[in-house]
Amino acid sequence: MLLLSLAKILFLVLAITTGAIVLTKSVMLEGLRRRADAIWVKAGYAVKCTFCMMGWASLLAGGVYRPHFLQPPF
Repeated sequence: MLLLSLAKILFLVLAITTGAIVLTKSVMLEGLRRRADAIWVKAGYAVKCTFCMMGWASLLAGGVYRPHFLQPPF
């Protein structure tokens, strides 16, 4: 059970990392980054920075996915 949970978390980490790199470095998504920067400077910076994008994406995915050890005990 623990091994399966760790495998799921590892897959989630790989998916978040790959998605963050594609979103922040891809030429195809340059327009999205420019629009985010025009709407709100901090959002534009978050979309341009790979490290920032990985942090926000992992926070969002952790809240949505809610791994077993983050489940409330009650």
